[in-house]
Amino acid sequence: MLLALELMPVPMTTVETVRESYARCRQNPDFFDAFYDHFARKSSEIGPLFSNTDMQKQNELLSDAIVSLISFAKGDSAARQHIEEIRLSHDRYQLNIKPKWYPFWIEALLDTIKESDPDCTPELLENWQTVIQPGIDHILSFHSGVRRDESAE
Repeated sequence: MLLALELMPVPMTTVETVRESYARCRQNPDFFDAFYDHFARKSSEIGPLFSNTDMQKQNELLSDAIVSLISFAKGDSAARQHIEEIRLSHDRYQLNIKPKWYPFWIEALLDTIKESDPDCTPELLENWQTVIQPGIDHILSFHSGVRRDESAE
């Protein structure tokens, strides 16, 4: 049986600061396109993953994932269920999203936030990192039963 990571809720003020930042980012109609441009530039392996993808649907999935990552940080049970679904769908037996790509995903998100949130500061970016990391850690906690530190790919 796999044990889930214990979640230490992130302070509500930090979560709310990030939620407000995401609302500002969403005012940029190019937010998702910019994210995927940044993400594809992080590794030559990433762009081809989206070559046959319905990007409108993918943008909706990304938006839902970001909202769930934010809510997961405060211990929301529905968000925890959604993050668990992402963990299962992204494992090596389904979409095979490699653990080494997640830092690129985070970097691309932070790069996009810098461009999209007019109130972005280094502290805000740290808050984003603090808020999304628990959900990312959960997704990576087991890559089909292999602990993250045991899985090089």
